[in-house]
Amino acid sequence: DVEKAWDITRGSRSIIVAVADDAIDLRHPDFQGQGKTVFPRDFKGKDFSPQPDNDQESHGTACAGVAVAEENGQGVVGVAPGCALMPLRTTGYLDDRSIEQLFDWVIEKGASVVSCSWGAATVYFPLSLRQTAAVHRVATQGRKGKGCVVVFAAGNANRPVQGTVYERGWQDNLLNGPTEWLSGFAAHPDAITVSACSSLGKKSAYSNWGGHISVCAPSNNAPPGMWFQQTGFIQTAPPVRTYLPGLGILTTDVLGNLGYDPGNFTRDFGGTSSACPVVAGVAGLILSANPDLTAREVKDILQQTADKIVDGDRDPQLGLQLGTYDRNGHSQWFGYGKVNAYKAVKEAKRRSPGANSGSDTDSGSGGGVSRTLRKENKGNLTIADNYSQGVTSKISITETGTIQDIQVQVNLNHGFLGDIEVSLIAPTGENFLLQNRTLGSQTVLKKTYTLQTTPLLKKLKNRPCAGTWQLKIADFAVGDRGRLEEWALELTI
Repeated sequence: DVEKAWDITRGSRSIIVAVADDAIDLRHPDFQGQGKTVFPRDFKGKDFSPQPDNDQESHGTACAGVAVAEENGQGVVGVAPGCALMPLRTTGYLDDRSIEQLFDWVIEKGASVVSCSWGAATVYFPLSLRQTAAVHRVATQGRKGKGCVVVFAAGNANRPVQGTVYERGWQDNLLNGPTEWLSGFAAHPDAITVSACSSLGKKSAYSNWGGHISVCAPSNNAPPGMWFQQTGFIQTAPPVRTYLPGLGILTTDVLGNLGYDPGNFTRDFGGTSSACPVVAGVAGLILSANPDLTAREVKDILQQTADKIVDGDRDPQLGLQLGTYDRNGHSQWFGYGKVNAYKAVKEAKRRSPGANSGSDTDSGSGGGVSRTLRKENKGNLTIADNYSQGVTSKISITETGTIQDIQVQVNLNHGFLGDIEVSLIAPTGENFLLQNRTLGSQTVLKKTYTLQTTPLLKKLKNRPCAGTWQLKIADFAVGDRGRLEEWALELTI
Protein backbone atom coordinates (compact mmCIF):
# COMPACT_ATOMS: atom_id res chain seq x y z
CA ASP A 1 0.00 0.00 0.00
CA VAL A 2 2.91 2.39 -0.53
CA GLU A 3 1.07 4.24 -3.31
CA LYS A 4 -1.74 5.08 -0.86
CA ALA A 5 0.91 6.21 1.63
CA TRP A 6 2.28 8.60 -1.01
CA ASP A 7 -1.04 10.45 -0.92
CA ILE A 8 0.02 11.49 2.60
CA THR A 9 3.78 11.87 2.07
CA ARG A 10 6.40 10.81 -0.44
CA GLY A 11 9.11 11.54 2.11
CA SER A 12 10.93 14.65 3.24
CA ARG A 13 14.52 15.68 2.52
CA SER A 14 14.88 16.41 6.24
CA ILE A 15 14.54 12.67 6.88
CA ILE A 16 17.82 10.94 5.98
CA VAL A 17 17.91 7.23 5.19
CA ALA A 18 21.44 5.84 5.54
CA VAL A 19 22.22 2.74 3.48
CA ALA A 20 25.31 0.96 4.81
CA ASP A 21 26.58 -1.60 2.30
CA ASP A 22 29.40 -2.61 -0.05
CA ALA A 23 29.21 0.52 -2.27
CA ILE A 24 26.63 2.79 -3.91
CA ASP A 25 26.90 4.18 -7.44
CA LEU A 26 26.08 7.85 -6.88
CA ARG A 27 26.29 8.54 -10.61
CA HIS A 28 22.94 6.80 -11.07
CA PRO A 29 20.14 9.13 -12.32
CA ASP A 30 17.81 7.84 -9.59
CA PHE A 31 20.11 9.21 -6.88
CA GLN A 32 20.19 12.74 -8.35
CA GLY A 33 18.22 15.78 -7.25
CA GLN A 34 18.71 18.79 -5.00
CA GLY A 35 19.57 17.61 -1.49
CA LYS A 36 19.19 13.94 -2.44
CA THR A 37 22.61 12.69 -1.34
CA VAL A 38 24.06 13.88 1.97
CA PHE A 39 27.12 13.01 4.08
CA PRO A 40 28.56 10.18 1.94
CA ARG A 41 31.37 8.16 3.50
CA ASP A 42 33.66 5.39 2.31
CA PHE A 43 35.04 3.60 5.37
CA LYS A 44 36.86 1.09 3.18
CA GLY A 45 38.62 3.65 0.98
CA LYS A 46 38.84 6.18 3.83
CA ASP A 47 37.36 9.02 1.78
CA PHE A 48 33.96 10.48 0.91
CA SER A 49 33.22 8.68 -2.37
CA PRO A 50 31.51 5.32 -1.70
CA GLN A 51 31.64 4.30 -5.37
CA PRO A 52 32.04 0.63 -6.38
CA ASP A 53 35.50 -0.18 -7.72
CA ASN A 54 34.89 -3.71 -8.99
CA ASP A 55 32.12 -5.78 -10.58
CA GLN A 56 31.29 -7.52 -7.28
CA GLU A 57 29.97 -4.38 -5.56
CA SER A 58 26.40 -4.09 -6.82
CA HIS A 59 24.51 -4.91 -3.64
CA GLY A 60 24.41 -1.46 -2.05
CA THR A 61 23.23 0.30 -5.21
CA ALA A 62 20.30 -2.11 -5.44
CA CYS A 63 19.41 -1.70 -1.75
CA ALA A 64 19.52 2.10 -1.94
CA GLY A 65 17.18 2.10 -4.94
CA VAL A 66 14.60 -0.01 -3.11
CA ALA A 67 14.58 2.43 -0.20
CA VAL A 68 14.84 5.90 -1.73
CA ALA A 69 15.24 5.97 -5.54
CA GLU A 70 14.15 9.44 -6.68
CA GLU A 71 10.81 10.08 -8.39
CA ASN A 72 12.16 11.76 -11.52
CA GLY A 73 9.95 10.53 -14.34
CA GLN A 74 12.28 7.71 -15.37
CA GLY A 75 13.80 4.51 -14.01
CA VAL A 76 12.37 3.24 -10.74
CA VAL A 77 10.86 4.83 -7.63
CA GLY A 78 11.92 3.86 -4.11
CA VAL A 79 9.59 3.42 -1.15
CA ALA A 80 10.50 6.90 0.17
CA PRO A 81 11.56 8.87 -2.93
CA GLY A 82 11.43 12.25 -1.20
CA CYS A 83 13.83 11.28 1.59
CA ALA A 84 17.55 12.03 1.46
CA LEU A 85 20.14 9.28 1.02
CA MET A 86 23.25 8.90 3.19
CA PRO A 87 25.42 6.44 1.21
CA LEU A 88 27.91 4.53 3.36
CA ARG A 89 30.48 2.05 2.09
CA THR A 90 31.48 -0.25 4.94
CA THR A 91 34.95 -1.65 5.53
CA GLY A 92 33.63 -5.14 4.78
CA TYR A 93 34.74 -6.29 8.25
CA LEU A 94 32.76 -6.77 11.44
CA ASP A 95 35.44 -5.88 13.97
CA ASP A 96 34.50 -3.61 16.87
CA ARG A 97 36.16 -0.52 15.45
CA SER A 98 34.47 -0.83 12.05
CA ILE A 99 31.03 -1.13 13.64
CA GLU A 100 31.67 1.79 15.99
CA GLN A 101 32.92 4.03 13.17
CA LEU A 102 29.87 3.23 11.07
CA PHE A 103 27.23 3.92 13.68
CA ASP A 104 29.05 6.90 15.21
CA TRP A 105 29.00 8.52 11.76
CA VAL A 106 25.25 7.85 11.53
CA ILE A 107 24.76 9.57 14.89
CA GLU A 108 27.08 12.49 14.15
CA LYS A 109 25.53 13.28 10.75
CA GLY A 110 21.93 12.93 11.89
CA ALA A 111 20.57 9.96 9.94
CA SER A 112 16.94 9.18 10.74
CA VAL A 113 17.05 5.55 9.56
CA VAL A 114 19.92 3.17 8.83
CA SER A 115 19.39 0.16 6.55
CA CYS A 116 21.76 -2.79 7.04
CA SER A 117 21.34 -5.67 4.59
CA TRP A 118 24.27 -7.66 5.93
CA GLY A 119 25.45 -9.97 8.68
CA ALA A 120 28.30 -12.28 9.57
CA ALA A 121 29.18 -15.08 7.12
CA THR A 122 29.11 -17.73 9.82
CA VAL A 123 26.68 -20.01 11.63
CA TYR A 124 27.15 -18.53 15.12
CA PHE A 125 28.05 -14.86 15.58
CA PRO A 126 27.35 -13.27 18.98
CA LEU A 127 28.04 -9.56 19.24
CA SER A 128 30.84 -8.26 21.40
CA LEU A 129 30.01 -5.82 24.18
CA ARG A 130 31.32 -2.95 22.06
CA GLN A 131 29.22 -3.95 19.05
CA THR A 132 26.13 -4.35 21.21
CA ALA A 133 26.73 -0.92 22.73
CA ALA A 134 27.30 0.70 19.31
CA VAL A 135 23.92 -0.49 18.00
CA HIS A 136 22.17 0.54 21.22
CA ARG A 137 23.86 3.95 21.10
CA VAL A 138 22.67 4.76 17.58
CA ALA A 139 19.15 3.50 18.35
CA THR A 140 18.81 5.65 21.45
CA GLN A 141 21.12 8.64 20.98
CA GLY A 142 20.70 9.24 17.24
CA ARG A 143 18.39 12.02 15.97
CA LYS A 144 19.27 14.19 18.96
CA GLY A 145 18.06 11.63 21.46
CA LYS A 146 14.95 10.36 19.65
CA GLY A 147 16.95 7.45 18.26
CA CYS A 148 17.89 6.45 14.74
CA VAL A 149 15.71 3.63 13.40
CA VAL A 150 18.01 0.60 12.90
CA VAL A 151 16.80 -1.92 10.30
CA PHE A 152 18.58 -5.27 9.73
CA ALA A 153 17.97 -8.04 7.22
CA ALA A 154 17.15 -11.35 8.92
CA GLY A 155 19.47 -13.35 6.63
CA ASN A 156 19.08 -15.88 3.84
CA ALA A 157 19.91 -19.26 5.38
CA ASN A 158 16.36 -20.50 6.15
CA ARG A 159 17.51 -20.86 9.75
CA PRO A 160 16.52 -19.16 13.01
CA VAL A 161 18.04 -15.78 13.76
CA GLN A 162 18.76 -17.45 17.09
CA GLY A 163 18.05 -21.11 17.77
CA THR A 164 19.03 -24.73 17.21
CA VAL A 165 18.35 -26.85 14.11
CA TYR A 166 19.12 -30.54 13.63
CA GLU A 167 21.29 -30.42 10.51
CA ARG A 168 21.74 -33.28 8.08
CA GLY A 169 22.45 -33.83 4.39
CA TRP A 170 25.20 -31.22 4.07
CA GLN A 171 28.01 -31.85 1.63
CA ASP A 172 30.93 -33.49 3.41
CA ASN A 173 28.90 -33.33 6.66
CA LEU A 174 29.95 -29.70 7.04
CA LEU A 175 27.12 -29.37 9.56
CA ASN A 176 25.63 -32.42 11.25
CA GLY A 177 23.33 -32.89 14.21
CA PRO A 178 22.05 -30.20 16.60
CA THR A 179 23.55 -26.89 15.44
CA GLU A 180 23.11 -23.56 17.18
CA TRP A 181 22.55 -20.59 14.89
CA LEU A 182 22.92 -16.95 15.89
CA SER A 183 22.97 -13.77 13.81
CA GLY A 184 23.99 -11.26 16.45
CA PHE A 185 23.04 -8.06 14.64
CA ALA A 186 19.61 -9.34 13.63
CA ALA A 187 19.03 -10.53 17.21
CA HIS A 188 19.85 -7.14 18.77
CA PRO A 189 16.80 -5.93 20.76
CA ASP A 190 17.02 -2.40 19.32
CA ALA A 191 16.94 -3.61 15.69
CA ILE A 192 13.92 -3.90 13.44
CA THR A 193 14.65 -7.32 11.93
CA VAL A 194 13.04 -8.00 8.57
CA SER A 195 12.24 -11.36 7.00
CA ALA A 196 11.09 -11.86 3.41
CA CYS A 197 7.83 -12.97 1.83
CA SER A 198 7.20 -13.58 -1.83
CA SER A 199 4.97 -11.63 -4.20
CA LEU A 200 2.35 -14.32 -3.52
CA GLY A 201 2.28 -13.70 0.22
CA LYS A 202 4.21 -16.86 1.11
CA LYS A 203 7.46 -17.27 3.04
CA SER A 204 10.44 -16.71 0.77
CA ALA A 205 12.14 -20.10 0.99
CA TYR A 206 15.55 -18.73 2.02
CA SER A 207 14.36 -16.28 4.67
CA ASN A 208 15.62 -16.60 8.23
CA TRP A 209 12.94 -16.68 10.92
CA GLY A 210 12.30 -16.79 14.66
CA GLY A 211 11.24 -14.75 17.65
CA HIS A 212 13.43 -11.79 16.73
CA ILE A 213 11.58 -11.03 13.47
CA SER A 214 9.75 -7.69 13.69
CA VAL A 215 7.98 -7.61 10.31
CA CYS A 216 8.37 -9.07 6.84
CA ALA A 217 8.44 -7.31 3.49
CA PRO A 218 8.00 -8.48 -0.12
CA SER A 219 11.04 -9.83 -1.94
CA ASN A 220 11.78 -12.58 -4.45
CA ASN A 221 11.63 -16.33 -3.93
CA ALA A 222 14.42 -18.88 -4.34
CA PRO A 223 14.92 -20.83 -7.58
CA PRO A 224 15.72 -24.55 -7.17
CA GLY A 225 19.24 -25.22 -5.97
CA MET A 226 19.87 -21.69 -4.65
CA TRP A 227 21.03 -21.73 -1.06
CA PHE A 228 23.41 -19.90 1.25
CA GLN A 229 24.59 -17.59 -1.52
CA GLN A 230 25.34 -14.84 1.01
CA THR A 231 26.53 -16.83 4.02
CA GLY A 232 30.10 -17.44 2.93
CA PHE A 233 29.83 -21.22 2.54
CA ILE A 234 31.29 -22.95 -0.51
CA GLN A 235 29.56 -26.23 0.27
CA THR A 236 25.77 -26.00 0.34
CA ALA A 237 22.98 -27.33 2.46
CA PRO A 238 20.52 -29.80 0.93
CA PRO A 239 19.10 -27.87 -2.07
CA VAL A 240 15.43 -27.17 -2.69
CA ARG A 241 14.48 -28.99 -5.89
CA THR A 242 10.91 -27.76 -6.29
CA TYR A 243 9.87 -24.66 -8.22
CA LEU A 244 9.27 -21.71 -5.90
CA PRO A 245 7.20 -19.03 -7.64
CA GLY A 246 7.51 -15.31 -7.01
CA LEU A 247 8.63 -12.16 -8.80
CA GLY A 248 12.04 -10.56 -8.43
CA ILE A 249 12.54 -6.94 -7.40
CA LEU A 250 13.16 -4.20 -9.97
CA THR A 251 15.69 -1.67 -8.65
CA THR A 252 18.75 0.42 -9.45
CA ASP A 253 21.96 -1.25 -10.60
CA VAL A 254 25.52 -0.09 -11.07
CA LEU A 255 25.65 1.85 -14.34
CA GLY A 256 26.65 0.02 -17.51
CA ASN A 257 27.88 -3.58 -17.56
CA LEU A 258 29.41 -3.78 -14.08
CA GLY A 259 26.26 -4.55 -12.11
CA TYR A 260 23.92 -7.53 -11.81
CA ASP A 261 22.58 -6.93 -15.34
CA PRO A 262 23.70 -4.92 -18.38
CA GLY A 263 22.25 -1.41 -18.22
CA ASN A 264 21.27 0.67 -15.21
CA PHE A 265 18.64 -1.54 -13.57
CA THR A 266 18.13 -5.13 -12.46
CA ARG A 267 14.86 -7.05 -12.38
CA ASP A 268 15.90 -9.94 -10.17
CA PHE A 269 17.11 -8.46 -6.91
CA GLY A 270 15.93 -10.21 -3.77
CA GLY A 271 16.75 -11.87 -0.48
CA THR A 272 16.10 -10.33 2.90
CA SER A 273 18.64 -7.82 1.55
CA SER A 274 15.80 -6.36 -0.51
CA ALA A 275 13.11 -6.70 2.17
CA CYS A 276 15.22 -4.70 4.63
CA PRO A 277 15.34 -1.41 2.63
CA VAL A 278 11.60 -1.69 1.96
CA VAL A 279 11.04 -1.37 5.70
CA ALA A 280 13.73 1.31 5.99
CA GLY A 281 11.88 3.28 3.34
CA VAL A 282 8.57 2.91 5.18
CA ALA A 283 10.31 4.12 8.36
CA GLY A 284 11.42 7.17 6.35
CA LEU A 285 7.81 7.85 5.36
CA ILE A 286 6.67 7.42 8.98
CA LEU A 287 9.17 10.00 10.22
CA SER A 288 8.36 12.32 7.32
CA ALA A 289 4.74 12.25 8.51
CA ASN A 290 5.68 12.67 12.18
CA PRO A 291 9.33 13.53 12.95
CA ASP A 292 8.61 13.70 16.71
CA LEU A 293 8.39 9.92 16.99
CA THR A 294 11.16 8.01 18.76
CA ALA A 295 12.86 5.05 17.12
CA ARG A 296 11.03 2.77 19.54
CA GLU A 297 7.68 4.28 18.50
CA VAL A 298 8.49 3.76 14.82
CA LYS A 299 9.14 0.07 15.52
CA ASP A 300 5.84 -0.18 17.40
CA ILE A 301 3.93 1.45 14.55
CA LEU A 302 5.46 -0.89 11.97
CA GLN A 303 4.54 -3.93 14.07
CA GLN A 304 1.10 -2.68 15.08
CA THR A 305 -0.04 -1.82 11.55
CA ALA A 306 1.40 -4.83 9.68
CA ASP A 307 -0.90 -7.13 7.70
CA LYS A 308 -1.32 -10.62 9.12
CA ILE A 309 -0.46 -12.74 6.08
CA VAL A 310 -0.67 -16.50 6.67
CA ASP A 311 1.26 -19.35 5.04
CA GLY A 312 0.04 -22.80 6.01
CA ASP A 313 2.45 -24.66 3.73
CA ARG A 314 5.45 -26.61 4.93
CA ASP A 315 8.87 -25.12 4.33
CA PRO A 316 10.31 -27.15 1.41
CA GLN A 317 13.72 -27.62 3.03
CA LEU A 318 13.11 -28.22 6.75
CA GLY A 319 9.43 -29.21 6.64
CA LEU A 320 8.42 -26.62 9.26
CA GLN A 321 5.01 -24.90 9.48
CA LEU A 322 5.56 -21.54 11.18
CA GLY A 323 3.40 -19.23 9.07
CA THR A 324 0.65 -18.58 11.64
CA TYR A 325 0.53 -16.27 14.69
CA ASP A 326 0.67 -16.86 18.44
CA ARG A 327 -1.68 -15.21 20.92
CA ASN A 328 0.59 -12.16 21.02
CA GLY A 329 0.13 -11.72 17.28
CA HIS A 330 3.65 -12.84 16.35
CA SER A 331 4.69 -15.32 13.66
CA GLN A 332 8.05 -17.09 13.50
CA TRP A 333 8.15 -16.52 9.75
CA PHE A 334 6.55 -13.08 9.37
CA GLY A 335 7.03 -11.33 12.71
CA TYR A 336 3.95 -9.17 13.35
CA GLY A 337 3.06 -9.38 9.65
CA LYS A 338 3.82 -7.83 6.27
CA VAL A 339 4.67 -4.15 6.47
CA ASN A 340 1.83 -1.84 5.37
CA ALA A 341 3.10 1.62 4.43
CA TYR A 342 -0.31 3.30 4.28
CA LYS A 343 -1.50 2.07 7.68
CA ALA A 344 1.86 2.92 9.23
CA VAL A 345 1.96 6.47 7.88
CA LYS A 346 -1.65 7.05 8.86
CA GLU A 347 -0.89 5.90 12.41
CA ALA A 348 2.16 8.17 12.52
CA LYS A 349 -0.03 11.13 11.53
CA ARG A 350 -2.56 10.16 14.19
CA ARG A 351 0.14 10.39 16.83
CA SER A 352 1.28 13.84 15.68
CA PRO A 353 1.11 16.63 18.30
CA GLY A 354 -2.31 18.22 18.15
CA ALA A 355 -3.82 15.45 16.01
CA ASN A 356 -7.36 14.37 16.82
CA SER A 357 -6.79 10.91 18.28
CA GLY A 358 -10.46 10.05 17.80
CA SER A 359 -10.50 10.70 14.07
CA ASP A 360 -8.92 7.38 13.07
CA THR A 361 -10.49 4.19 14.38
CA ASP A 362 -8.34 1.77 12.39
CA SER A 363 -5.71 1.61 15.17
CA GLY A 364 -5.63 2.15 18.90
CA SER A 365 -8.65 2.27 21.20
CA GLY A 366 -10.50 4.82 19.07
CA GLY A 367 -13.13 7.29 20.23
CA GLY A 368 -10.61 9.61 21.87
CA VAL A 369 -11.78 8.55 25.39
CA SER A 370 -9.22 6.95 27.71
CA ARG A 371 -9.99 3.97 29.90
CA THR A 372 -8.10 2.12 32.61
CA LEU A 373 -7.40 -1.60 32.70
CA ARG A 374 -6.32 -3.35 35.89
CA LYS A 375 -5.12 -6.95 35.90
CA GLU A 376 -3.82 -8.85 38.94
CA ASN A 377 -1.89 -12.04 39.58
CA LYS A 378 -2.23 -13.31 43.15
CA GLY A 379 -0.49 -16.61 42.51
CA ASN A 380 1.95 -16.96 45.41
CA LEU A 381 5.37 -17.52 43.79
CA THR A 382 8.59 -18.72 45.44
CA ILE A 383 11.66 -16.61 44.61
CA ALA A 384 14.45 -19.06 43.80
CA ASP A 385 17.58 -18.43 45.87
CA ASN A 386 20.79 -17.41 44.05
CA TYR A 387 19.08 -17.69 40.65
CA SER A 388 20.12 -14.77 38.45
CA GLN A 389 17.90 -15.89 35.53
CA GLY A 390 14.92 -15.11 37.73
CA VAL A 391 11.40 -16.45 38.18
CA THR A 392 8.44 -14.89 36.36
CA SER A 393 4.77 -14.29 36.96
CA LYS A 394 2.46 -13.51 34.01
CA ILE A 395 -0.48 -11.23 33.30
CA SER A 396 -2.24 -11.42 29.92
CA ILE A 397 -3.92 -8.41 28.33
CA THR A 398 -6.44 -9.22 25.57
CA GLU A 399 -7.87 -5.72 25.14
CA THR A 400 -6.60 -3.53 22.30
CA GLY A 401 -5.36 0.04 22.52
CA THR A 402 -2.17 2.04 23.02
CA ILE A 403 -0.67 2.75 26.41
CA GLN A 404 -0.93 6.31 27.75
CA ASP A 405 -0.06 5.55 31.36
CA ILE A 406 1.24 2.51 33.24
CA GLN A 407 1.56 1.51 36.90
CA VAL A 408 3.10 -1.70 38.25
CA GLN A 409 2.20 -2.68 41.80
CA VAL A 410 4.44 -5.21 43.55
CA ASN A 411 3.98 -6.96 46.89
CA LEU A 412 6.74 -9.39 47.96
CA ASN A 413 8.82 -10.37 50.97
CA HIS A 414 12.43 -11.58 51.13
CA GLY A 415 14.99 -12.22 53.86
CA PHE A 416 17.38 -9.62 52.37
CA LEU A 417 15.94 -7.43 49.60
CA GLY A 418 19.42 -6.26 48.64
CA ASP A 419 19.82 -9.64 46.91
CA ILE A 420 17.11 -9.10 44.33
CA GLU A 421 16.20 -7.20 41.18
CA VAL A 422 12.62 -6.76 39.95
CA SER A 423 11.87 -6.20 36.25
CA LEU A 424 8.83 -5.84 34.01
CA ILE A 425 9.00 -7.77 30.72
CA ALA A 426 6.80 -6.31 27.98
CA PRO A 427 5.05 -8.51 25.36
CA THR A 428 7.87 -7.63 22.94
CA GLY A 429 10.38 -9.29 25.29
CA GLU A 430 11.99 -6.04 26.42
CA ASN A 431 13.15 -5.90 30.03
CA PHE A 432 12.44 -2.80 32.17
CA LEU A 433 14.27 -2.70 35.51
CA LEU A 434 11.87 -1.56 38.23
CA GLN A 435 13.92 -2.21 41.35
CA ASN A 436 17.67 -2.62 41.60
CA ARG A 437 19.68 -4.06 44.47
CA THR A 438 19.53 -1.02 46.73
CA LEU A 439 17.09 -2.11 49.46
CA GLY A 440 19.72 -3.69 51.74
CA SER A 441 18.37 -5.50 54.78
CA GLN A 442 14.74 -4.56 54.24
CA THR A 443 12.40 -7.56 54.04
CA VAL A 444 9.11 -6.24 52.64
CA LEU A 445 8.68 -4.59 49.22
CA LYS A 446 5.23 -3.12 48.68
CA LYS A 447 5.51 -0.45 46.04
CA THR A 448 3.87 1.06 42.95
CA TYR A 449 6.18 1.91 40.05
CA THR A 450 4.93 4.74 37.79
CA LEU A 451 6.11 6.85 34.88
CA GLN A 452 7.20 9.47 37.40
CA THR A 453 9.13 7.19 39.74
CA THR A 454 10.52 4.89 37.02
CA PRO A 455 11.34 6.94 33.87
CA LEU A 456 12.28 3.80 31.91
CA LEU A 457 8.57 2.98 31.73
CA LYS A 458 8.02 6.06 29.55
CA LYS A 459 9.33 3.98 26.63
CA LEU A 460 6.07 2.01 26.83
CA LYS A 461 3.88 5.03 26.04
CA ASN A 462 1.96 4.76 22.75
CA ARG A 463 2.71 1.05 22.44
CA PRO A 464 0.07 -1.66 22.01
CA CYS A 465 -1.14 -2.96 25.37
CA ALA A 466 -2.18 -6.46 24.23
CA GLY A 467 -0.01 -9.46 25.00
CA THR A 468 1.63 -11.31 27.86
CA TRP A 469 3.35 -9.15 30.48
CA GLN A 470 5.73 -10.69 33.00
CA LEU A 471 7.17 -9.64 36.34
CA LYS A 472 10.65 -11.13 36.79
CA ILE A 473 12.39 -11.43 40.14
CA ALA A 474 16.06 -12.43 40.15
CA ASP A 475 18.08 -13.35 43.25
CA PHE A 476 21.84 -12.75 42.99
CA ALA A 477 23.18 -14.11 46.31
CA VAL A 478 23.07 -17.24 48.44
CA GLY A 479 21.24 -17.61 51.73
CA ASP A 480 17.98 -15.62 51.83
CA ARG A 481 14.67 -16.59 50.30
CA GLY A 482 11.36 -14.94 49.64
CA ARG A 483 7.96 -14.99 47.96
CA LEU A 484 6.04 -12.83 45.54
CA GLU A 485 2.63 -12.42 47.19
CA GLU A 486 0.92 -10.61 44.31
CA TRP A 487 1.38 -8.01 41.61
CA ALA A 488 -0.86 -5.89 39.44
CA LEU A 489 -0.64 -4.06 36.13
CA GLU A 490 -2.72 -0.92 35.62
CA LEU A 491 -2.83 0.56 32.11
CA THR A 492 -4.54 3.69 30.84
CA ILE A 493 -5.27 3.33 27.12
